[in-house]
Amino acid sequence: MRRAARWTADRPLLGLAVLIGVLLPVTVAALSGNLAIPHNDGWAYSRIAETFGRTGRVELVGWNRSTLLGQVVPLGPLARSIVAQQLFIAVCSLVFLTSVHELLLPRLGAARAGVATIVVALWPGYALLSTSFMGDIPALALAGVTVLVGTRALERDSPWLFVVAMLIGLWGCTVRLQAIAAPAAVALAFLLATRRSAPRRVVRTRPVLVLGVAVGLTAVFALYLVWFSHLPNSDPAEFGLRRHALVETASQAARGYFELALVGAPAALLFARPWQWRWRGATAIVVVVGVGLWSLHRNGAGRFFLPNYLSSGGAYADAVPPGRVVFAPEVWQVVAVVSIVAGALLAACWAERARTPLRLPVLTSYTVFAVVGTLLVFATPQQSYGRYLIAVLPFVLAGCLLPGARRRAEAGDRAVRSPRLTPRRLPRALTTLTAACLTVVVGTLSVGITLNAFSYDIARWRAGERAVAAGFPASRVDAGFEWVGMHAAGGVVNRDAFEPGWGFEAKFSDTPACVVATDATPRQMQRYRPGNRWTVREQVPYATWLVAGQRQFVVYETHETGCP
Repeated sequence: MRRAARWTADRPLLGLAVLIGVLLPVTVAALSGNLAIPHNDGWAYSRIAETFGRTGRVELVGWNRSTLLGQVVPLGPLARSIVAQQLFIAVCSLVFLTSVHELLLPRLGAARAGVATIVVALWPGYALLSTSFMGDIPALALAGVTVLVGTRALERDSPWLFVVAMLIGLWGCTVRLQAIAAPAAVALAFLLATRRSAPRRVVRTRPVLVLGVAVGLTAVFALYLVWFSHLPNSDPAEFGLRRHALVETASQAARGYFELALVGAPAALLFARPWQWRWRGATAIVVVVGVGLWSLHRNGAGRFFLPNYLSSGGAYADAVPPGRVVFAPEVWQVVAVVSIVAGALLAACWAERARTPLRLPVLTSYTVFAVVGTLLVFATPQQSYGRYLIAVLPFVLAGCLLPGARRRAEAGDRAVRSPRLTPRRLPRALTTLTAACLTVVVGTLSVGITLNAFSYDIARWRAGERAVAAGFPASRVDAGFEWVGMHAAGGVVNRDAFEPGWGFEAKFSDTPACVVATDATPRQMQRYRPGNRWTVREQVPYATWLVAGQRQFVVYETHETGCP
């Protein structure tokens, strides 16, 4: 008990990160009813898990590009409950945040590791990911534990810990294919590690151990992929190059970087000393500002970030066509400009500290593999999402928050500068104020996106339930993508089917819906579907921010053949 109390007392900021990223979101989701309904693409994983929990069978639904069984099978019979599914994700979120903190703690110290973990928890959409049955959080948790255990194996020169890390990494690969970066990083770091004090026998057998374990686990995972890809309704990824792949990849990378920078820059700036920056920092600022202006010109403020959480339309804005606007265009233009400033400052921090060794070889290798994998996804026709970059954030923050770099910079600064020309209090105050303002922006966006999604999701779901209670078949009610996916008779049969102002039922069946919920007003609906016979069933008000503000969407009766 004393050891546990001391462990907790030494990590107060970790507790705050868990409160922000796990406990508060779970509490709000439970109180608002969102913990019992699927969200975003999580409907597919929830439906697969629910079937597995009831029958023990794996039945895919055609919307499951994740390898996903690693987050389904451990639940066993509990998988039949959506609440249990999403509480499992919350536990995974706790594990991920703890792994990030423990990985950075020896190198950064308690305060900086705690700040880095809080920043991860503040990522816009992280709270929603922690309360939905998406694969991102369990994959991040298993990858984080793999990197942490792999780091400890390297520090202690322990082959047993290496094997444990690789097995955990294999588990992560059965959740999302992208998690393969973690065991690959552990294997590479362990293979290249050299210790002068190690016995010659250990040095000779290390490559055999690493290659043997890596080849064996790769073979097991390859067999798993072959089996999984041959299941009915599997949804294989697209690996061909998109048109103009180089330009599109650069554009996607820029969008992702500025989302990453908006979140990470406040913490980096909090411990930075901009008045000490030299030509490297200035060059980085000029280059990044240029890239930001190019990206803003190419994509516009509305598409400045990668989908589908950090968006002017709120989280997964396309869940109900024709899309919606939560943040005014003028507000989003300001957010885009602020993110360019944040990107320039983050790049300058990194440029100034680039020569400081991080001494976290497993985390470094993992980040390199994750970045390369993400860039490859950008080059394919697959949709790319900002949440993929959460995996990169711990490394980015670690590089900026290294305490040794600041002390050496200050020592050099005292040697070449006059104290009169560099008064400390004013620059520090301005730097802290800028960091605080950026933190407020990120926190406001994160809280706003989360509360809006909770309010909108439960309002749509309850509108669907009212339609079913009135006698409409659940399979012919379109109350959003999650509703249609959970209640369709079968899985997705036409992945590319989409008709604005209509809904997602065409992805599942040729039979049109009887009831459709959409943000389109009656006047807009006449433009989207001229001559239709749709009539307004109800206009549903909901709080924009769950407890404040007011918006509404419209529920229509379509009067199609076979409808009550």
